[in-house]
Amino acid sequence: MAYNGGPAINVPNMVPSNSPFATKTFTVTGNNVTTSTMRYNLSLKINSNTFSYHALQFKLISTNTG
Repeated sequence: MAYNGGPAINVPNMVPSNSPFATKTFTVTGNNVTTSTMRYNLSLKINSNTFSYHALQFKLISTNTG
């Protein structure tokens, strides 16, 4: 699996808002030379969160090109 776009989402001076504040576009590329389905998982690691519980939300959108 190859991952491009860099791992970090940097948002300095973030403040609470009902509008999206950041977008991160990246590509995960795999080369499967077998007949088996190649599965993978993505996760978001939050190093520091000073917002209240459930105040920070995120959404992953997938586009399957294969």
